Amino acid sequence: MRTIHIALAALSLAGCRGHLAGTYTPPPLPASAADRLQHASEAGTIAALGRPTGRKFVDGFALGIILGPFGAAIAYASADADPPDVPIRPAPVYADTSAAYVLAFRRAYDAQVKKDRRDTALGGGLVGMLVGGVIAYAVIRNGSP
Repeated sequence: MRTIHIALAALSLAGCRGHLAGTYTPPPLPASAADRLQHASEAGTIAALGRPTGRKFVDGFALGIILGPFGAAIAYASADADPPDVPIRPAPVYADTSAAYVLAFRRAYDAQVKKDRRDTALGGGLVGMLVGGVIAYAVIRNGSP
């Protein structure tokens, strides 16, 4: 259910001009403390969606072309080595500035950025592995290029 809620919230924010420009304004806060932590987690996940991960694709592609499946695995394993750039200033990113809310937001943001980086690196590694395999096949079949 949480995934559906996040997907719907992301779709509703996709048309929001401020979200596309890099600023994020979360929806109003719920009244209960438990719902606020859930809100913080969802807000952190949504804020992390769409962060650029292009470098990780290139890293995965290069390792995949050179080392094949081992390169794809290395790219996947090392993709989240760099800490994500979690928004530091509470306003306007955080709807609530309590320590628990900020911590839940940052954990969710961090987890989503790391997941996106790993997925992108693995995709690059698989594409690189495919391209490397085609090149190797062409070289073996036709001799040296």
